[in-house]
Amino acid sequence: MGASASRSRDAAAAVRVSTTTPVPGWYPDPGNASSLRWWDGAQWSPYTSSPPVPDDPKDDTLFWMVPVGRAWQAVVAGYLGLFVLVIWPLGPVAFGFGAWALQVMDRDHTYGRGRAWFGVITGILSTFAMFIVLIR
Repeated sequence: MGASASRSRDAAAAVRVSTTTPVPGWYPDPGNASSLRWWDGAQWSPYTSSPPVPDDPKDDTLFWMVPVGRAWQAVVAGYLGLFVLVIWPLGPVAFGFGAWALQVMDRDHTYGRGRAWFGVITGILSTFAMFIVLIR
């Protein structure tokens, strides 16, 4: 009876160890925070790897179709740039949002530079056209 009880205690201990031990895989290297090391389920292996590089958002098709990952000022400037093609008095507003967006993007390193420049250029052109019409 002592041997079987001892065996069942050993089996229970093995189950407890296996449920708390991490599964085999790549984990941050305890000796070098800038790399990964393979854990084989029982011990660290000699194999290391560099961490994966994060995906570039520009590789995503959705990035080009929907205004995601861009400064909100650039998105507003882009839409204002479209509106000023018809509603000329919004030209200075489109220019202002475009210039603001360019400053924000330089500071925060976000995307949307094309939309911001579109707002700036159409804002200038529509303001110029509005003054030409008013002067006549």
